[in-house]
Amino acid sequence: MRLQSNRSPTERMNPLAMKSVNAIGLLELVRQHGRISRSTLATVSRLSKPTVSDQIDSLLGRGLVLEVGAGKSSAKGGKRPTMLEFNADFGRILCVDVGAESTGFASADIVGKVRRTLRLPTRPERGARSVLKTIRRGIAELIGSDPQAEGLRMISIAVPGIVDVRNGVVLETDNVFGWRNLALASELTGAFSLPVHVDNDVNMAAIAELKSGGNEGPRNFVLLRLDTGIGAGVVLGGAIHHGAHWAAGEIGHMVLNTPAAAGPASPRGYLESIVGADRIYERIRRAIPNIGVDKWAALEACSQSRRPPLLRTFDDFTLHLGSAVANVAAMYDPEAVILLGKPFPMLLGKITEVTRRLIPWPLEIRLSSLGEDASLQGALAAGLTLTYEKIAFSLQSQAV
Repeated sequence: MRLQSNRSPTERMNPLAMKSVNAIGLLELVRQHGRISRSTLATVSRLSKPTVSDQIDSLLGRGLVLEVGAGKSSAKGGKRPTMLEFNADFGRILCVDVGAESTGFASADIVGKVRRTLRLPTRPERGARSVLKTIRRGIAELIGSDPQAEGLRMISIAVPGIVDVRNGVVLETDNVFGWRNLALASELTGAFSLPVHVDNDVNMAAIAELKSGGNEGPRNFVLLRLDTGIGAGVVLGGAIHHGAHWAAGEIGHMVLNTPAAAGPASPRGYLESIVGADRIYERIRRAIPNIGVDKWAALEACSQSRRPPLLRTFDDFTLHLGSAVANVAAMYDPEAVILLGKPFPMLLGKITEVTRRLIPWPLEIRLSSLGEDASLQGALAAGLTLTYEKIAFSLQSQAV
């Protein structure tokens, strides 16, 4: 039996729990406003000035908030207020994006300002241990270059393949890396004694896309990225959909014709074996042996050619991509399908044409405004969220 109470949930909280709620709320207000005075905090939060003063003193003592000089006097004059600011140097978030050719690194403060970047060659053909060594080297350089940023730090890392996000294990990667059950989070936690968050690189790019849209952007969308591989980041209700086996968005395994379904499965996946950058380049190069080494430039030349074999190759390529987008739209009914990757500007029209022929309801198909560092941006956004959650948890624990 549930006892009835006329008091609100807030009134029923014990005083220590109330203190933690107040501290978390005030810290978030300071972070949002940039610089703010105690009196303005009291007005905005609707807390009493003594409560605000008490909680701010606690946050100052923990190093989460700084006093940064005097602000402007009110219209009535009087003493200038002491301004408060969220301490961006309370710690650092170390972000990593592991790519087939190079691995990007960034060190950011906890308001999201990037302080340093670094890029190192990946060389996946040398095996997982070699790539791990590169990752450790990059992280060590970032930490060593900023010794004054003490306190809370975490590592947020984007990797290709299927990732058990809960345990930080790379379950399976594509044929470039060939990783299986790599306990990446444990490896890096052991090396640096820091919390580590790992997710798929396209999921991280989708997080960056979600962040860039702000409150006005779509909350249900699919980000499609194409390079050597093809993958999707599925965002439903403003959160990444990982699936029961962490494999949501692995659309490289999508099968678009029944003869292929009747045959043996490709380890790489049917769709990726057709539209992967290396595969389409092989088909074009058979027709034009001296085409050059830039895969997407070769595709553009193919699209502009008057030779029937090349035109058929281009049309088949765009038909597969358009059909894949249509299947994604039929499965998730997203507000938008957002395309990220070098070839998509020249493919957008054809993909849209195919998709709209196959899907009878409205669907926005557009290019992403993010660049090649989208996964690194997403790793930072994910790291910021987890860092704020960790700070909030520490404030709650202190009040218990």
